[in-house]
Amino acid sequence: MIQAKIFDSIVSNNEKLAENIFINDRPQVNKILQRSRLKNLFLELVELKTKEKEGFFNLKKDVLLRNQLIISEVLDLSENFNKYNIHYVFLKGAATLFQIKRSRDIRYLSDIDVLIDIKDINKLHIMLKELGIKHYFDRSHDYMNSKKNHSLETIQLDSGISIDLHFRSSSPLDFNLCPFTKNFLKDFDVMNVKNINVNVLNLNQIYIFSLYQLFIRDEINNCSSSIVDLILIESVYKNSIDEEYILFNGNLKLEKALALWGSLANLDLDNLNKFERGFVIKIFTKPKKNFLKRIKVIFLNLIYLKRSIKEKYGVRAKTKEKYIKFIYDEFRKLFSL
Repeated sequence: MIQAKIFDSIVSNNEKLAENIFINDRPQVNKILQRSRLKNLFLELVELKTKEKEGFFNLKKDVLLRNQLIISEVLDLSENFNKYNIHYVFLKGAATLFQIKRSRDIRYLSDIDVLIDIKDINKLHIMLKELGIKHYFDRSHDYMNSKKNHSLETIQLDSGISIDLHFRSSSPLDFNLCPFTKNFLKDFDVMNVKNINVNVLNLNQIYIFSLYQLFIRDEINNCSSSIVDLILIESVYKNSIDEEYILFNGNLKLEKALALWGSLANLDLDNLNKFERGFVIKIFTKPKKNFLKRIKVIFLNLIYLKRSIKEKYGVRAKTKEKYIKFIYDEFRKLFSL
């Protein structure tokens, strides 16, 4: 299976294997890597011809330029969060850019994820309003008891970059009580860049949160940059990872996630089991809708109808029309799958 060989060469940093695949299976490799977030990591392992080197340089330059813009936005946001005394920490890719310099021309970010202490939601509302940034979250709603959501909304900044505002780190569909949020907001790294303090996840947290994204939230596809975070940490900072911290006091879901990643990080090409085979194929393919999770969301919407409507339309949404529209929308989504 060519995908497994590509994955193995990247995880094991095996230039010889990568070169062999690149030479003997070139058309297939090009097709598989076309839209993969692992493309840059693989191409770093092979010897490219002059014209190909130029194309690879331009690819990395495009990623770097976008990430430089994202870093600039993160600095501006941090300055304002600090000014308005908002308790926050940047998650996922935004944290990786600051923690792992090598990621800046490799790791593509679709948006900026930031975790906000829900107690500061009113301060956040004031900050966005005074900065002239439009937003629609309801600051009077009790988000902490949300049955399905873990973020307020995604806001597009003037640069075109989007910021995803989270009030908890994991989805209620995965954990009733989030095992990350309290810890992330309490124990983080502060990076000082251009005299601005930026709160970002530490390496342990990026590692465990990537495991969550891939193996519990099940975001395994060619858009999953969490796999890039895991590979970079394994290759550059493996000795910095504290396994006792990773297991979060023996949380069974996280233990399983760590075990699954362990089996992949030591991939045996001669004895691929069903899980490993499925995983490596998924990370090179387009994302698919999770039917069971969609059913769960609709079920929770119907069980907690009033709460779900308030989360979507605000606390003043009590009209009969809003109820009818909400139910219609949910069933339309279900039957359009």
